[in-house]
Amino acid sequence: MKRIFYALLPIVLLFLSACSEKIETYKYAVIDQNVTISGKKEVQLANRFMQYWDARSRHDFSSSYTYELPYTQFIKNKNVYISEGKSTYQNYKVILKNINYDEKNNDIVWLQRQYIHDKTILMLKSKWIYINDTWYHKYTFSVFPE
Repeated sequence: MKRIFYALLPIVLLFLSACSEKIETYKYAVIDQNVTISGKKEVQLANRFMQYWDARSRHDFSSSYTYELPYTQFIKNKNVYISEGKSTYQNYKVILKNINYDEKNNDIVWLQRQYIHDKTILMLKSKWIYINDTWYHKYTFSVFPE
């Protein structure tokens, strides 16, 4: 009986950890201490926000590309997306400062973020959209040719 218990214990612990609503930690993306995250949907949003910005800060554009809206991935070639990203700063910190839900649709949010690189501090917004149980970043790009 003891053997069965110890054999099943890792499986049960793994299952319980997968079910927990836990906010992960990252080097380059954090949540401001004044931001309240509640519920599974917001925890997923916070985690995807941090995964996305941490990847971009590390110049892992191949990973950040997967967080973009599916239609963006259809319109914007991955190689172009990666080459455009390489011209940006690296190793900057992004802080989630505020979550604002769209008045008409709770599946659309504006996240206010603080961007810190060297002595540069910017307050910016990004749009995230909830589709099929997953949050996606709304990539902003010009429709005009370069």
